[in-house]
Amino acid sequence: MVVSNRPGANNFVSNNGGRADLFLSDPVRIPTNTHNHSVKVTKASIWYNFPNITETNNLFSFSYNGATFNLYLPIGLYNVIDINNTISRSLSNLNDPSISSTFIQLQPNYSTSRVMITFEKAGTTFNASEPFSIGSILGIPTPITSAFDGQVLTGINIATINTVNQIYIHSTIAGANGVRIDGDSGQVVASVPISSSPGTQILYQPFIPDVVPINSVSGQSISRISTWITDENNNILNTFGEKWEVTMLVTYF
Repeated sequence: MVVSNRPGANNFVSNNGGRADLFLSDPVRIPTNTHNHSVKVTKASIWYNFPNITETNNLFSFSYNGATFNLYLPIGLYNVIDINNTISRSLSNLNDPSISSTFIQLQPNYSTSRVMITFEKAGTTFNASEPFSIGSILGIPTPITSAFDGQVLTGINIATINTVNQIYIHSTIAGANGVRIDGDSGQVVASVPISSSPGTQILYQPFIPDVVPINSVSGQSISRISTWITDENNNILNTFGEKWEVTMLVTYF
């Protein structure tokens, strides 16, 4: 059985692309005189494009020499280097002779999982606590100010750049069951690790798939199967127009 978020006459997809409701013209019937009913995900393809910068955290605000500058990052999926490059381009576009493209530079400290900010000039403040600030995911929740030219300051918290660390595939075909995660099944039929770089496709084909018992649906005629993908907090993911596909195998003896 293949389920995807491609719209069709019998496949209704949510506005954010994270859920698909498949209506079967030929319903699935699981005989009652059989045993060991189960479902497993044999493969899946999901684009890794879930943004960590949205309209809720895309402001980089800083003050220098009595003026405040607000830079807005486009919604997207960034790492620290991407954020730095975007800020650098925005600084260049300010057309302010006192501010260069390297006026503020961000770089990751992989040893500590924190972000380091280099300030070209003394008296520059990163206004990290402004509403919609990017400061929280950079691990810098409060304003910081450079005391001298070229000062490097490090975030006090671990950066939370990766807002999605695991993808859960849910499906109503699991009935009342599912892969148990923190004691709750939530109709999860597979837990997909992030195994690709941002902007590329995750190709999931487990060597030993999770097997989910579905004895609760034995004897039922299933004409609608809902499948959805979430992050590790069970928030349905916005696919931003990209397509996903899940292949599930139902078995019984």
